[in-house]
Amino acid sequence: MRRGKWFAGCVASLLTALCLLPCSAAAVDVTEGRADGLTDGLDAVVRSYSRNCAVQLQTYDGDTIYSHNPELILSGASVIKLPYAVYACGQIEEGVHTLDETMTYTKEWYHGGSGIIRKNGYGKVYTIRQLLDYSLRYSDNVAYDMLVELFGIDGFNETIAAWGYDVSIGTPSPRFPGLYADFVTDSMRRMQEHCHDSESWEVCWTALLESEDIIVRDYYPEETVLAVKYGEVSSVHHEVCYVDGEIPYILTIMTATAYDNPDEAFFGKIVDQVTQLLPAYAETAPDPGDVDYSRSVNASDASRVLIAAAKFGADGELGLSGRQQIAGDVNRDGEVNASDAALILQYAAVSGAGSEIAAADYFGLVEDE
Repeated sequence: MRRGKWFAGCVASLLTALCLLPCSAAAVDVTEGRADGLTDGLDAVVRSYSRNCAVQLQTYDGDTIYSHNPELILSGASVIKLPYAVYACGQIEEGVHTLDETMTYTKEWYHGGSGIIRKNGYGKVYTIRQLLDYSLRYSDNVAYDMLVELFGIDGFNETIAAWGYDVSIGTPSPRFPGLYADFVTDSMRRMQEHCHDSESWEVCWTALLESEDIIVRDYYPEETVLAVKYGEVSSVHHEVCYVDGEIPYILTIMTATAYDNPDEAFFGKIVDQVTQLLPAYAETAPDPGDVDYSRSVNASDASRVLIAAAKFGADGELGLSGRQQIAGDVNRDGEVNASDAALILQYAAVSGAGSEIAAADYFGLVEDE
C-alpha cells in the first residue's frame, strides 16, 4: 500500500511539473528516430523518386530509423495477403479451421494475374495448408480468394480494427484495398512474432522466406535471411521485407509506377543505403533521457517514461522499444519508472535555466552518487 501511494504521489507531482515545463517536442517528422546525418543518403534516394512512394525502416523491436510518407495510401495490390494470412493463422490456432481442410478449385474461382492454381485446371483439390503457402509464395490470387471465402471478411476487418488501423476488405470488392506503410510494416512484424508458434505460422513463414518475383532479393547477399511479400498491379509495386541479422529489421517500400514497370534500380539503391547505414546505427547508442528521439531531453521524455511505467504496472509491458528502454533508464538501475521520469524533469529544469551540461554527463553524475 505504501508503495502504491508513493508511486501515485510521484505521478501526481510529476504530472504537475510536466504542465509547468515547456515542451519542445514537435509532431513526428517523416524522419522520426534518425540520428543526425545517419539517413541522409537514404533520404536523398527516396526523395529523388519521381512518383509517390512510401519507405519505412524499423528495427524488429520497434525503433523507427527512417520513415517517409508512412500514412500515404496507395493501391495495396497483393500485399493484403500478408495480414490476411496473419488473421487466418490466428483462426486456425483457435480451432475454427484446420490446415487439412480442403477446397476444390472450380470455374467460379478463376482469377487472372499472379499465381499457379489457375493454370492447373478445374476440379483440383487443395488443402488450406497449400492455399496459405501459394498465397504468399506465389502471391496466388485464386488461393487468396478461396481463403477469403472460407475464413470470411467480418472477422478479418474486426481484427484489423483492433490493431488500430483503418483498413478493411469486402466481397466482391475491395478484396485488394488501399494500404499504407505503417500497416504493412506492422503486418510483417506480427507474422514474424508468431512464425514458430505452430504449423500454420511456419507454413506461412517458409513461403515468405522462399517467395518468388521479389526485386530486393537481387540486391541482398545470397545468404541473407529474407522474408518478403510483394504486391503489384499496373500502377504500383510494393515489397515488405523482414531481414534477419545482427539488427533484425523490417523494410517497407511502396511505389507508384508507370505502365506496369517498377523501378528496380530504385529498390536496389534503397537496399544499398540501408545496408550501409545499419552498422553505424548499431554503434549509435541512444542519448540518455531522449526517449522520444527529439534530440533534446525535456518534459515529453518524462511523460513517455511515466506512461510506460503506468503501462508496466497494468499489464507488465512497458510499450517501449529496446533502445527507448535504454534511453529511459537514466539512473541505470535496470528499470524504467517514475524515478527516471523525475531525473529527466530535473535535467529539463536545469537545462531550461541555462545550464550547458550534457544529458549524458548530468545523468552520469547522478549514477555516480
